[in-house]
Amino acid sequence: MKFKTVFLVFFIALSASAQTAKMVRPRAIQATQTNYVNNRAPLPANPFLKLPVNAITPRGWVGELLQRQKNGLSGNLGEISDWLDKKGNAWLENGGSHGWEEVPYWLRGYSNLAYILGDKAMLDETKFWVEAIIRSAQPDGYFGPVNETKDGRRELWANMLALQILQDYYDYSGDERVLSVMKGIGRTAEAATTCCP
Repeated sequence: MKFKTVFLVFFIALSASAQTAKMVRPRAIQATQTNYVNNRAPLPANPFLKLPVNAITPRGWVGELLQRQKNGLSGNLGEISDWLDKKGNAWLENGGSHGWEEVPYWLRGYSNLAYILGDKAMLDETKFWVEAIIRSAQPDGYFGPVNETKDGRRELWANMLALQILQDYYDYSGDERVLSVMKGIGRTAEAATTCCP
């Protein structure tokens, strides 16, 4: 027993002394890419670019895991979650009582899963919710549920999540209405001068 303990301590010490850490600096990215959008100057280029949402077709174990996700909780959450209940949902009805934040959290992953798998039922469900987001656009550029204000300002967190959903939907579909919503087309002149460039 004593020999095993001494050997183990010696082995651990030897292993620890043989390991070294080395700092690796990221390589400079100078090349421009015409197929994908990267940061514009003066921001440094991103070393990793997001591919269009349906640029790959998953196969093998990745494809199997995505199918399991579709058949599991992600693909069926709408059937069991009170937050995704369409009756009284804040994304679907003025003054809706629930779902203002939960819908975008869920839909970000669900929609991308639908695009990647090309599953018709999931694509239809995604389209239903995306259409609700687009329909919610108002003349002043605001979109989404109108929540209670905090210090005179609207709560915008769920809307920020929805912007990612719209971006992915545009990536998938090319639907120009997304650009109008994201640019706030129809804003009043006052809102345009006090809010955003």
